[in-house]
Amino acid sequence: MWKLTYDAPHGRRINRYWWKVTTYPTKSEQRELWWVYSLNKWATHSTGTSSTHHNKPKSIKAFKRYLEKHPELKGYEVVLVNKYYTADHGFNVSAVWEET
Repeated sequence: MWKLTYDAPHGRRINRYWWKVTTYPTKSEQRELWWVYSLNKWATHSTGTSSTHHNKPKSIKAFKRYLEKHPELKGYEVVLVNKYYTADHGFNVSAVWEET
């Protein structure tokens, strides 16, 4: 099950204006994931048409569907980055897979 964590406290959350989806390894032995455009999925290798981020979902509900659609993201921290991010006021949403 995906557990979502908001950077902003309840009442200050911005649930729109997303910029990108990016990933971070949760274990030191994991390799960084790249979005491979030709395969339409995340992979551990980069090619000439790959990126460390992918186009954003337009809502939190769409982000949850996106996570379910990409099982290769399990084991990574997935961050939906808000375009209004600043160092002291984060509005990002992080997702981590937790076994139930």
